[in-house]
Formats: sequence, C-alpha cells, structure tokens
Amino acid sequence: MRRFRALLLPAFAALLCLNLSAQNFTVLHTFTGSNDGVSPFATLTMDAAGNLYGTAEAGGSQGAGTVFKLTNRSSGWLLTTLYSFTGGEDGGQPRSSVIFGPDGRLYGNTYAGGNPICSGGCGTIYRLNPQPRACATTDCSWQETTLYQFSDGQDGEAFPWGNLLFDVAGNIYGTTIAEGGIVYKLSSGLQGWTYQVPYSFDNLFGPYRPYAGVLSDTAGNLFGTTSGGGEPDCYRMIDCGTVFELSPVGSSWALKVLHEFDGNDGGIPIGGLISDRFGNLYGANSIGFIYMLTPNDGSWSFNTLATVQGTCQSFILGPSCGPWDTLAMGADGSLYGTAYALGLYGYGSVFRLTPSNGGWIYTDLHDFTNGSDESYPIGGVTLDASGNLYGTAGGGGSAGGGVVFEITQ
Repeated sequence: MRRFRALLLPAFAALLCLNLSAQNFTVLHTFTGSNDGVSPFATLTMDAAGNLYGTAEAGGSQGAGTVFKLTNRSSGWLLTTLYSFTGGEDGGQPRSSVIFGPDGRLYGNTYAGGNPICSGGCGTIYRLNPQPRACATTDCSWQETTLYQFSDGQDGEAFPWGNLLFDVAGNIYGTTIAEGGIVYKLSSGLQGWTYQVPYSFDNLFGPYRPYAGVLSDTAGNLFGTTSGGGEPDCYRMIDCGTVFELSPVGSSWALKVLHEFDGNDGGIPIGGLISDRFGNLYGANSIGFIYMLTPNDGSWSFNTLATVQGTCQSFILGPSCGPWDTLAMGADGSLYGTAYALGLYGYGSVFRLTPSNGGWIYTDLHDFTNGSDESYPIGGVTLDASGNLYGTAGGGGSAGGGVVFEITQ
C-alpha cells in the first residue's frame, strides 16, 4: 500500500447536488493596495494557534507584493504585513503559498524578481524569520533571506508558481513553468543551499508546465500535474494535460504518466494533488472535473467524481473557468475547493464534495458576486480544526484589491 505524507479517507462515484445560502460567508480582510498588498492569489497557511499566513501578488510598500499574517483577536482579525518585496534580488510577485519548514520558519517562492536576465526577473526562493523582539505595530517586517535566484528561462529554470514541499530529510522541492518547466530540489548543508534539477520537462515531447508543485509519498516518489501534454484537443489545440509520477532511480529520476486528460474528463490541470491514507490521489482540473486516481498493482485507475457547477462568463478563459488550485480534504474525507469563474454568477465559487453511501454529494457553499466579496478565487481553501474554511479572492469587485474570507460550517 502506498503511503503519502498527507492523509485522510477516500470514496467513490454517483453525485447529488445541494445549494446552501451564503449567510455563513464573512470577509475577514479587504486589501487596500497599500502596505497590506493587493491581489491575494494563493491558498492560505494556518499555524497551530489558528493564525493565517498568505501572500499578495502586488502592492506593499515597494509595490512588488507582500507576505501577510492574519491574527484572530477579540476585536476581529488583524492583518500584519510580514514582508514587502522590492522586485529586486529578494524577488517579487509571490503567487504561491508560504509554508512552515522543519525549523519553524516561513518559506516560499516568487514568480518574478531576482536575476534580471529574465524580463522582470526569473523568480526566487526565500525564507522569512521573525524579528528577535516583539512588534507592537501592524508593519512588523520579518527578516528575508534569498535562498536561490533562478537563472535562465531558456532551460526552464524560471518562473516558479507552485507551492514548495519539504521532504522528511529537509530538502525543498518545487516546480517552474518556463519553457517545459522543471522539478527542482534545494538541499541545506554546511556550505549553504545546493540547487539541483531532478527532472526537466520537454514542451515538445511528453508532459510540460507543472504549475502546482509536487506531492511526495513516504518512499520518496513525487506526484504532480502538468497543464500541457496529453491529448492535444482540449481547446484551440491546447494540450489537455497529465498526472505524473517521478521515481528516483539511482542518480536520476524516471517519469511515469499516470493519466492523460482527453477533454471528456476535463483537462488543463493547474492545481496539484492530495492523497488519503489508502494512497488514492485526488485533484481537480481547470475545465471543472474533480477526479480520483486509485493505485492497483503498479497501475492506476482514473475516475471522475463530479463536475463543478455553474456557467462560465469569460470568453477569454475558454473552458478554464474551474478550479485553479489544489483541493483540501476534511476529517470526514470531504473534498473542498474553489472554481475560478464558475458558480451562479460566473465570478467563482466555493464547493464541497461529501462521500455518502458510495457516492458524492455536491454542495455549493458560496457564489462570488463581484461585490464586497470580490471575485475570481485562484487559491484553494484551508480548514481549521472545527471544519471552517478560509480562502482568498483576488479582486475585481467593489473593493478591487481582493479579500480574505471565512466560511463557517
């Protein structure tokens, strides 16, 4: 039985649909575009105390994006800007989540900034440390260390988008999307951090452009998705994408394609994968299909669990109005996610899939209106111990800067 480092319960097919009112939706913070940032795209990270951490792609004191913290106080949620990127050597335009490393510090990557050989910079990997003394204001800049500056977009080593992953040895894995994209590895040693490229994708042959980062099992195999590769007929000759596995073989890595999307099961996956304790993989693609992959004696069986409800209003996006980020799993095995531009009004939605009697119940938890709740959620959702959901919507509504929201269940 395969064991992954992210665990919970599984399920199977038929579907029922439910709709709930939006009365349990609350905006915790509305971004102003100043020191707090603007356009929060990534999924939030929660610490053991229930504080939320996230990134805004732009804004901040230098205009190149921020890392922020939201603390729940008796008077409400308070946002603190932990760091404002300059767009220079430290990076800029953070589009992915921050994560806690084994040392308790925050790690993340930026899409731009760093080496100027790429237009606007090739991107960076960074670490944030809290100040040694307590801070009494809402502008408490943490100490930033740039661990790596990506160097050259011509060989795929530029524009990291997906989340970072720490393995059990403390190595960092991530992905980029320049050219075909790569999977990279950063290892810490006495001489600092060592950068390696375990695998380079080819945008002419096979899967390419792994937006979401990777998932690891306990054997050290890596799993992910690519938006390119697979069948070539999803939309205007754009490839439908794949689910892949990378396995260490000696000093190299072997690629195995677990599934090629063909349009009938959706396609163009931008979000990554989660797993349960039985080794099943779950994901959603941007056309709007939620799926499961089940291991079986060295092969994998693919099943579509549901399609995200709603009508896409955007002609620019084509079919890619569904989920753009990775699903979350609740303690009961329910799956949670966001759709970028589906839902009742075409401005995005938050949904839940609940396993029930061998099938799934689809519940629409919130439909964005492009008003004070903003619109177009790119990031997924984060659950607390009580099953409440937290997420971000990037902007476009009456405030325009984006929001952090809570949905209580």
